[in-house]
Amino acid sequence: MTKLYFAFVLALCALPIAAEAQSPCTFTLFRANNDPTVPNRIDRYGNVVGFFMTPYNTTFGFFRAANGTIERYSAPNSTSTELADRNSSAEMVGSYLDTAGTWHGFILQNKTFTVVDYPGSTYTNLTGLNDAGTIVGLYQTSASSNYQGFELSNGTFTSIAYPGAASTMPEGINNTGRVTGQYANSGGLNQGFVLSGGNYSTLNDPSGKAGTTLMGNNATAIVGNADISMAVPTQGFLYHSGNFTNIVVPNASFDTANGINANGVITGTASMSDGYHGYIAHCH
Repeated sequence: MTKLYFAFVLALCALPIAAEAQSPCTFTLFRANNDPTVPNRIDRYGNVVGFFMTPYNTTFGFFRAANGTIERYSAPNSTSTELADRNSSAEMVGSYLDTAGTWHGFILQNKTFTVVDYPGSTYTNLTGLNDAGTIVGLYQTSASSNYQGFELSNGTFTSIAYPGAASTMPEGINNTGRVTGQYANSGGLNQGFVLSGGNYSTLNDPSGKAGTTLMGNNATAIVGNADISMAVPTQGFLYHSGNFTNIVVPNASFDTANGINANGVITGTASMSDGYHGYIAHCH
């Protein structure tokens, strides 16, 4: 998504809080088109999708193959395009801004482009996809500027709404159907949530005094971003076995953790001295 910090087999209703440590990781930095780059997800084969921002305030989707080659993608009749996720069948989802100024979701598979709009919406953003082809995303209507979430499976939309929240924003879905994202509490603070087996639970990074966003997840782990302060806008983290571990990119002023694949490889964005770079992290 354009905002840049933008259970498992365990029961997540009573989540332990543990002290955070820095994860020992090996990082590969990259840029698409040598422009500010925001990876969103990484598939099991190491392919990364996301978007990059041009000096003209437009965005293009990108696909980075595991061998490092990068392809640009622009949706038909669009002024901006973002790729959000890719599954093991090479199906991709994303969102685009049309020439009239409206955001739509889309599915791209075997060069077949399908527009996805939540019924009655004025804005649709697809954010996650699993190997079964189930999609999560969010939408707005003319009646409300608050984001609301949904799941799309076999052509049927189902609402995702954290109980009592004004706004719910799903970000990722894994192959068991577990959804991760964020919701706004009564004070307007972003809180991380997990939806599994029809049950919602809150999961916040203890260092996220200004909020938490949960992004991608696999069978045993979740990645996300803690909003810490104005000095450190976001800190990427890995949540695994009840512990939060910081993902710290060397020499970055701040970073995000946006996706994790089935093999535990993480992707996100690092703010370096010359702007945003994508990264791929193998952590131990």
